[in-house]
Amino acid sequence: MRALISMLTLTILTTAAWADLDNLRSEAQIAAAAGEVDIATSKLQQILALAPDDGASHYQLAVLLMDNNGDAFDSAQHFERTRDLEYQPLGVAYRLSRLYARAGRDNDALEQLEILAMTTGARSGSAIAGHLLNLRARLVMAAYSSPRKQSIQATAA
Repeated sequence: MRALISMLTLTILTTAAWADLDNLRSEAQIAAAAGEVDIATSKLQQILALAPDDGASHYQLAVLLMDNNGDAFDSAQHFERTRDLEYQPLGVAYRLSRLYARAGRDNDALEQLEILAMTTGARSGSAIAGHLLNLRARLVMAAYSSPRKQSIQATAA
């Protein structure tokens, strides 16, 4: 009898917790749509405090931070956690590539774009190909200019 009562109590608590999460998620979406980034961020953080493995909330928080001049480091961390949870892998790879490129982490950005290109295959389109070419060119230029800069600096001294 005690086991049955414990099981029913757990079911009720779990149902209440899910209802709370759904309410918080709705409030976060309404706040984000209204441009209330701080409120939406707070609601999403509350969800993650209750459900740290909620991939959708990590993704939404990362997008919110990225698109609203939030902390790029925090945004990348939430995208990386989303990737680890295997939620929205294509969107995560694309957005991580953009964040990494902004931060000057070209090799990491390139890796994400290559994952995206391999995953989507022919559907990758010209946008991904353009980003790949741009990053590869930046890496080649950085590799070329670094020894050249050192050579110029050495001769100038």
